[in-house]
Amino acid sequence: MCGRYSDWPPKEAEPKTLYFRAGGGLSFDPPSGDAPAFDEYISDLPNVPFVNYVSTTVPQEYMLSDQRFAGSRTDVLV
Repeated sequence: MCGRYSDWPPKEAEPKTLYFRAGGGLSFDPPSGDAPAFDEYISDLPNVPFVNYVSTTVPQEYMLSDQRFAGSRTDVLV
């Protein structure tokens, strides 16, 4: 069931900090001293597709297109 609120964010909401975890996870607990303090990847921006079909130009529709397909690439951080 969806909640309805007269204000956003709701008055009873409390700010919380989220921390990245290995493997794409999130946690409300800060990392321990033995956890890596960073994650890394190599981005190949000129070769990241804008749309999920072959195109020799950057079609303007990419700004409205669903780009979730790019999340399966190893050079795209999601």
